[in-house]
Amino acid sequence: MNRFFLTLALLWSFFIVSLSLLKSLGLAHSYWSTVERIAGGGSLEHFYMALVLATLYTLALPQRFHSKLFMVLVLACAMDESAQYFFPSRDFNLYDFGVTVTGLFVGWCIAKISLSVFMKGVSE
Repeated sequence: MNRFFLTLALLWSFFIVSLSLLKSLGLAHSYWSTVERIAGGGSLEHFYMALVLATLYTLALPQRFHSKLFMVLVLACAMDESAQYFFPSRDFNLYDFGVTVTGLFVGWCIAKISLSVFMKGVSE
């Protein structure tokens, strides 16, 4: 387990959960709208946040957990998107969920490729 990447992953998770909660509660509009604007809009924000999340956790955890990790991240994102249905200020959006899962998959692949290239370079 890589403690550096695990710490980053946990901090990133806290940031994402905080942002989602603030938006759901209608608080700190200027904060989360700035994050959306920087990311290029809502859908790109979903993609980038998921990509970073999957990359960090995949780099943090031992390889034997990678497949399970991907499924846990998809489930957590599905729960977050589904919870939005119950907040009047939010909307459940299947497209956003699809973009999020795509970001998770791309991030997971980037980390897996990075690990295989790094491990190959170390063993040579």
